[in-house]
Amino acid sequence: MASFGAASTEDLVPGRNSEDHIDIVVDLIRPEVISDLKNIADAMIASGYDRECIQVCTTVRKEALDEFLYDHEVEKLSIEDVLKMDWATLNTNIKKWVRVMRNIVQMYLVSEKSLNSQIFGELNEIFVDTVKAPVMQLLNFGEAVSIGPRQPEKLLRILEMYELVSELLPEIDSLFSDHHLGLSVRTEYREVMRRLGDCARATFLEFKSAIASDVSSHPFPGGAVHPLTNYVMNYLMALTDFSQTLDSLLMEHEDGEDLAIPPSPPDVINQVEEEFTYDSPEKFVAMKRHFYSIASVLEANLQVKSKLYRDVSLRHIFLLNNIHYMTRKVLNSELKHIFGDRWNRKHTWKFQQQATEYERATWLPVLSFLKEDGSGSGSGSGATSTNVMLIPSLVWTKNESLCPTKRTPVFQFCPQFLCIGIHGLLFPLMATLVTSPAPPTLYTKTMMK
Repeated sequence: MASFGAASTEDLVPGRNSEDHIDIVVDLIRPEVISDLKNIADAMIASGYDRECIQVCTTVRKEALDEFLYDHEVEKLSIEDVLKMDWATLNTNIKKWVRVMRNIVQMYLVSEKSLNSQIFGELNEIFVDTVKAPVMQLLNFGEAVSIGPRQPEKLLRILEMYELVSELLPEIDSLFSDHHLGLSVRTEYREVMRRLGDCARATFLEFKSAIASDVSSHPFPGGAVHPLTNYVMNYLMALTDFSQTLDSLLMEHEDGEDLAIPPSPPDVINQVEEEFTYDSPEKFVAMKRHFYSIASVLEANLQVKSKLYRDVSLRHIFLLNNIHYMTRKVLNSELKHIFGDRWNRKHTWKFQQQATEYERATWLPVLSFLKEDGSGSGSGSGATSTNVMLIPSLVWTKNESLCPTKRTPVFQFCPQFLCIGIHGLLFPLMATLVTSPAPPTLYTKTMMK
């Protein structure tokens, strides 16, 4: 299972290559010697030394390609080597693989085939024999990644690999167009692409399951935004860069059971269906359904985590902070196009409901005390005066019980909103308890802290 928050969420954004789709032909040898090489090749083939000619040329071009790969720091790794890598090492190698794969297909192989055509015409055997082994080596790395553990942190890199392989498919078909010689490369290439797609989809679904099964034994300090919430929302934001690809992969295997992830409460799936009917645009339908499901599973998990707090007020603060964080992330990113206006309005209302519940749980006991006329002895006005003088102390005591140290952030996003609500509860009562037109300045400052 994933360790949410163990790594910086900044690592989620892969820094994708935005290069245009273009093939570049470069001179692999000096142009002035090409005609001489062609004459030599023609003479050897005409003399019956075609096998020797092919063998010599293939050996020379393989050495040149090996040098190209060496310059790009490409190691010869077995599938076992890749499966043993920790995530940091694998992440580095995937980034290198993406760069090399693009360069070797769109530049080196295109140039190599151009050179082959200039010297040998339609004879593709030398080209295929020269480049087949290195291409298969690169594809083996992709296969190893696709069969590795389904860890959420890998998904963005796997999607990046899948997008690149899909993008380069036309070039591969063109480069290895010979029905017999290029068949094995084309077949293996499509198989690796399929496996990367299946791996990306399975990893995405595993991410949803990991959210549901993330368990805490202790309440998160101060009711602040939980690392799980932070990780999930930043993760979803990063996935929007792959919206078209991810939606396509999910649509290929759309299954209602994928939305039902135990141990979510029974109403989670109904909630997903309800929210999906609110905003069901034509684009990215499958992806939207799964994003709704993830958000619902996250909320269900947060509800469970909130029950770890003994103080009811902190439960509401925890849910308030986390729901507000989710809503803010959606509104301030491309996620707003995924979740839609109805989801945003509903979760803004949920956040406000938690604020209201917090006020009730925290300040109703204070109001109840202030409304009392004393314990039965003394005049009513004397008791009232005493209660009014206790307001600053009561507010300070309540704040201290919720936030014992200044380093513990209780209200992370909405202190002004809560202050307005609390003042709305206390000021009218104070106005009925004292004859002065406004509460003393001391009381106002105390409650504003």
